Amino acid sequence: MRCMVPGCDNVTSPQYVEPFTNFTIPTGDECRRFWRYNLTADTCADADFDDNITVSCTEFVFDDSMFKTSFATQWNLTCHYQPLVELPNTLYFSGVLLGSVVFGVISDRFGRKAALMLAVLIINLVGYLVVLLRSSFVAVCVLRVLLGLASCGMFQTPFVMAVELVGKRWRVPCGTALNYFTTLGALVAGGLGYAIRDWVQLQLVVTAPLLLLFAGFWLCPESVRWLLTQGRTRDAERLIRKIAETNGTTVSPHLLADYDAGGEEEEGDGAPTQRELRDPVRDAEETSSSEETLIVPAAPSETFLDCMRSRVLRLRLLLALLGW
Repeated sequence: MRCMVPGCDNVTSPQYVEPFTNFTIPTGDECRRFWRYNLTADTCADADFDDNITVSCTEFVFDDSMFKTSFATQWNLTCHYQPLVELPNTLYFSGVLLGSVVFGVISDRFGRKAALMLAVLIINLVGYLVVLLRSSFVAVCVLRVLLGLASCGMFQTPFVMAVELVGKRWRVPCGTALNYFTTLGALVAGGLGYAIRDWVQLQLVVTAPLLLLFAGFWLCPESVRWLLTQGRTRDAERLIRKIAETNGTTVSPHLLADYDAGGEEEEGDGAPTQRELRDPVRDAEETSSSEETLIVPAAPSETFLDCMRSRVLRLRLLLALLGW
């Protein structure tokens, strides 16, 4: 950027590179210009300016050779306001920090799939609202926080879903594969940013494909492990059978509980019931003998502070913080 020079710049279509900048703008100070003797003169010559006196600029000309528009040009974030250019990015990562907690709670309480769909909804709304409300710097800053929050849900939740839907052998490859797609997305975004130099157009282009993520409501299964923690054993078994059928295989016998005596029980209408995954708590409550009754204590509630009691988890948390 540089100062707009009255009497020299074309007011309607100023150009960043002009020969008169050599004698109208001090070297290394884009926020000031040399004082002009006669503001009403039609000339633009070296003699019209006093290089011993400088004045603050009120209007600016931006270099559009790389980007046609940006956050800085949108709100004229220059000179004393230039530090505000980084504020939206700072707020974005504040949202990421908040989202790591919020979406962790939501996914544990309402399910991985619900958390993922909520993140998809927020990130789509923010993508279009930031264009509609682009004239308000405050509104864009608020939307950047929401974007960071949803972005964390978009990464954290699918990661958990992926590692919970596979066996121990494939957890590391699945988690690593997600990072490959994250890197690929960053490369694609960089290529689009190079091809589309207007930030509003770029925002619309990168947001439009995100509508396809709503298909995850029908395509993504819920986490089997989460279903089991909620006591939804029938749903978990049904999902395991569906996954096995999709993969063209059968469910290993040890994954499912034994049939009741006589195989599938017949209900009053003659329809066979689904086999249930064995619920250890329910089984313990139903199991009794003449000599002793088995009492299973309720699992104690756990909090984040319980993780800090493990030396290994403390070390991993420290390494994760250093990595970020």
